[in-house]
Order: sequence, then C-alpha cells, then structure tokens
Amino acid sequence: MRSRNFIRRTKEEVIFDSINITLLVLFTLTCLLPLVNLFAKAMSSEAMVLSGSVWLWPREFQIESITYMASQRAFQRSFANSLYVTLIGTALNIVFTVLGAYPLSRKRLKGRKWILFLIVFTMLFSGGLIPSFILVQRLGLMNSIGALIWPGLTSPFFIIILRNFFEGIPDSLEESAKIDGASNFKTLLMVMLPLALPCLATLTVFYAVGHWNNYFGPLLYIQSREKFTLQLYLRQLLSSTLGGGGTLINTSQMRALKNRAPMIIQASAVFLSTVPILLVYPFLQKYFVKGMTLGAVKG
Repeated sequence: MRSRNFIRRTKEEVIFDSINITLLVLFTLTCLLPLVNLFAKAMSSEAMVLSGSVWLWPREFQIESITYMASQRAFQRSFANSLYVTLIGTALNIVFTVLGAYPLSRKRLKGRKWILFLIVFTMLFSGGLIPSFILVQRLGLMNSIGALIWPGLTSPFFIIILRNFFEGIPDSLEESAKIDGASNFKTLLMVMLPLALPCLATLTVFYAVGHWNNYFGPLLYIQSREKFTLQLYLRQLLSSTLGGGGTLINTSQMRALKNRAPMIIQASAVFLSTVPILLVYPFLQKYFVKGMTLGAVKG
C-alpha cells in the first residue's frame, strides 16, 4: 500500500483558517450582492421592482429597459466618450510607464537614484487640487478630452512596480540580446516586454478601470454635454429621474424617463456601464493574479 504523509494541523491553525475563510466569504458577498441585485432590477418588470419583490433574481424577465437606455443618443455619446478615454488613455499610460520603468531598472543609468527619489516624492507629496486645475487651465485643456488623459499620463506607483519587475529579469537575457546585435529599444520590445506581460496586464486593468470610473476629473474639466463621459451621464440621469433636472437630458427624454420607474432606469444605465469592464477582466485574470504577486516582491 502506498504510504502518504500528512501534515498535522494544530487546532489554532484550523481556527485561524476558518475565521479567514468566513471573513473572505462575507467580504465577497458584500461586494457581489449589490451588483447582482442591480442586474436583477434591470431585467425585471416595473411592477415587480416597485413592489419590492426583486432581490437576487429577475421577476417577470424583460430587457426593454436595457434596450431603451442603450438606444438613447445621450447615453451612446457618453459611452463613446468614456470608451475613447479608456482606450487611448490606457494605451498612453502603458507606453509611458514602460518608458519610465525600464531605464530605471538598469544599473548603468546615471543618476537613477535621484530620478527615482523625485518620482517617489511626487507620489507622496502632490500639488493638490487647485494647482492641478490651474495647470490644466493654463495648458488650454479645459473642456477637452485631453484634460482626462494628459495630466495623469503615468503613475509613480506603477512605475515602481514595473521597475521592480524588470529588475527581477536576469541580466543574462539582455546581454544575450545585445550579443546578437539588438539595440536597447529592440531588447525592450522583443525580450523584456513579453516577459513582463503579467505585470503589464495587471497595470492595464488598473489604468482602464481608473479611466472608465473616473468621475471627479470630468466633473472639474468638462462643461460641454457633447463631451460628457458615462459617469457624468449617470449622475445627470440620477438627478433627472429624481426630479432634479439637468442639462444633459432634453425635454422629450425627460418625459420618457418620468413614464418609467426611476429605479429601473438607473439600474439599466449602471448595468450597461458595468458590462465592458466585466467582459474585459476574465481575459486578463490569469495575468492579473500573477502580476500582483511578481511585480511587488522585489523592493
């Protein structure tokens, strides 16, 4: 008979693991249940939602509210603006983060300690809201999509994470590429970036979610309703359905909205705004988990 060696766990370890698992399950439910409830309301009939019968499963299933919101021109415009900011902003974020992190990971870079010190200093001590607003205004970016992209072109924290990841790659790989005649840029493009894919995927998720959920930036810098992002549209929609009025939704749309249950309208809009991120994340999940562990090990 094949012998098996089991590691006996102490009573304290069993209790500790049980408490951890219980807390994690409760935390997961706290995050998940509101989202499930939102989806259930978006796909239920108005009568069921108004009666309070909807909790975690749609009652009298329908998607008319979702298709109605998706057909609204203001929603489509704000959705397109958010999609543009997310795609362009995330691409630029990754490019500049790589260009900042890779040189700092090379020991031959002169003055890299001072450069890294300045980057860390900006992470700990920022100028604040008013200087940032004045900077955007002086650069002529007010009421433009560029105001949502250029001021936050890269993150000092993410530069440090990617730098640590690059430092964990053996120097022999870079030396081998140079022996074969590869330039610094080709070494970065053909050797380093493929190896750093888990970390890059992690940073891509963080950057993309940050751009997609950005609310305060558009609120400060965008005045034209044609340039409103999805988050500003949701704020305006909430104000309109609750009777607060607004400038984003016109009179005919206001009458149509008031003929529908506000909770369903809000749930449908939030549901549609959440779907893109939910569709992207599963494809990056395996890289996301690996990148979170590898990018922050080496200090």
